[in-house]
Amino acid sequence: MKSLVFVTLLITANVFSQNLIVKSNGSIVKQGKTISTEEVRTILASQPQLLEMYNSGRTKKTAGNILMIGGLGLITADLVTALNSDVQYPSAVTFIGGALFVASIPIKIGYLKKIKTSINEYNTLDKKTSFTIDKIEIINNRNGLGVAIQF
Repeated sequence: MKSLVFVTLLITANVFSQNLIVKSNGSIVKQGKTISTEEVRTILASQPQLLEMYNSGRTKKTAGNILMIGGLGLITADLVTALNSDVQYPSAVTFIGGALFVASIPIKIGYLKKIKTSINEYNTLDKKTSFTIDKIEIINNRNGLGVAIQF
């Protein structure tokens, strides 16, 4: 009975220990610790299509951040310029900054979906390939009853 409990705990630990979790900002957590982008790429290296999807999501995140910060920077620069001189506000710079900011919104929405999809597919593949039971036998002898599991 003790060995059955031990095997059950071992199987449970093996199934749930390798999961990667995606946080809302796109960072990846493994076993309670945030791992770097390079570590995620190393983990996904065995699955090229998932690695490509993850890299695409990271590229979208970077592009969205550049557009959003650039747009806010242009709006802020135009506002500061207008406050310090007799220039009419808003000027074309504000409208360009607003357009950049609005363009960044759908890009930033899409990146998280790609990252989550690649990580969820990896977790599914990892569960399928990391643990298989080949044979289960119930053994009865003079010492008692037991279970033999071959992996």
